[in-house]
Amino acid sequence: MPKKKMPKKLPFHIQHNTTLTVVAKTLQLAADGQLSLETMSSALGYGKGTVAHIVPFLRQMGILEGWRLGEFGERLRQLMQSRPDLLAEAMHVHLYTLHWLQPDAYFSFAYATIFAIGFGREGYGNWKVRTKRNWSAS
Repeated sequence: MPKKKMPKKLPFHIQHNTTLTVVAKTLQLAADGQLSLETMSSALGYGKGTVAHIVPFLRQMGILEGWRLGEFGERLRQLMQSRPDLLAEAMHVHLYTLHWLQPDAYFSFAYATIFAIGFGREGYGNWKVRTKRNWSAS
């Protein structure tokens, strides 16, 4: 009897094709009700195989639920409409937070560690931006 395959977990790094542009275009396609493997492939200029790697990551981040926006995806879409300049920051904070809230999902430990080094995580939720003066003090 063949062994039952376990669902694949995300790799230990952030899916490298999931750029901010990919997130923004996905949010737009979903808002227009045109989200599918084919439309994403065409809009992003990636092959269907590449998009097939991107979509599970977007789902695990909570941006997509199936082929629709999830709750977080809907909030990102609203943010993109009102304050597109904050989309990158929202994604950085979300990825960092996911590492701490879902350690078994394998969101990037390296990403979270680098982010924490640069911003000086002083206990959960307490931040201190590190400057040249206080960098060596930590």
